[in-house]
Amino acid sequence: MLHPVHWLKTLGMISLLVLFSVGIVEALVDVNQSGTVTTVYDGSSFGLSSGATVRLASVDTPPAGQPGYNEAKNYLTNLIQGKSVYLDVSNSTNVGSQGTLVSVVFIDYNASFYENINMAMLVSNYGVPNSTLGGEFSPSSWSLLESNQIPTASPFSSPSPTVSATIPASFVPTPPLSPPSVPEIPALLVSLIIFLVSSLLVKTKRKK
Repeated sequence: MLHPVHWLKTLGMISLLVLFSVGIVEALVDVNQSGTVTTVYDGSSFGLSSGATVRLASVDTPPAGQPGYNEAKNYLTNLIQGKSVYLDVSNSTNVGSQGTLVSVVFIDYNASFYENINMAMLVSNYGVPNSTLGGEFSPSSWSLLESNQIPTASPFSSPSPTVSATIPASFVPTPPLSPPSVPEIPALLVSLIIFLVSSLLVKTKRKK
């Protein structure tokens, strides 16, 4: 019978192998400000209870009077009005004006994930990517759901949704996505785990 110490070492080794086999998620979301949404101005900007104005980084939506303006504004309103938002504010000095916080914006999706509001506007076709409005941010690096936990095994096995290049005349919102399941442990890893456990058992028997 294995000594408890040997079991702990074995379990620790197995845990590390599992993490490396399924990949590590991107670093924890870099939230540096937060607030409560009081007013939505249009499809890409809103106001906080603090008085600050937030502009969605790298997202362009129809201006007032243009087709799609009301739809984009209403969609953003439904997503964030009255909710707490978490901001990854741009560090670039050449974006934003008059105190506007150009940001990637997140809301709570569940206990483990944030929903990326910038990405939600893009995948639902209420906005298009615009790098000139983003500072250091790039939509190609975003996921609709981002971990709010310490980095662990990645729950994402598929690429981020493709972003539409133009604003359509009519809009059909995309239903919220559920976090994909964690990939299965590869057969090679299972074999390696069995080998390691067997080796420890043999060593223990020899010591006896």
